[in-house]
Amino acid sequence: MRDINSNECSSTVLAVDDSSDARALYCRLLESTGKLTVLQADSAQAAYEMLGISEGPGARPRIDLILMDFLMPGIDGIQACIRIRATPHLSDIPIIVVTARNEAEVLESAFAAGALDYIEKPVRRNELLARV
Repeated sequence: MRDINSNECSSTVLAVDDSSDARALYCRLLESTGKLTVLQADSAQAAYEMLGISEGPGARPRIDLILMDFLMPGIDGIQACIRIRATPHLSDIPIIVVTARNEAEVLESAFAAGALDYIEKPVRRNELLARV
């Protein structure tokens, strides 16, 4: 992923969260840098469609990073990470899990599923920007 402080072109972040308020916050904070574009998905299934998991690589938006909510109805963030990591054309996209839970077993399961990092909710601007 490109450095958001450089003068290179925009990077794209996919924010996956069932909370519209959380997605709006990520958009506002990340797009305020002027170097990031944020795409939104309200569920893991919606993210799968945006990423082209069923269809394979093709004419899909380039995603440079995924912010994945841990707790979502239906397919949770851990299951989604596992599925994304198992998809060859997506396996290298960094995933940051966003969660209100910071128990060791929760974080271990996120890392075991393929997350590179995590951010605790409520999300703080400086931490989000630093990790992204």
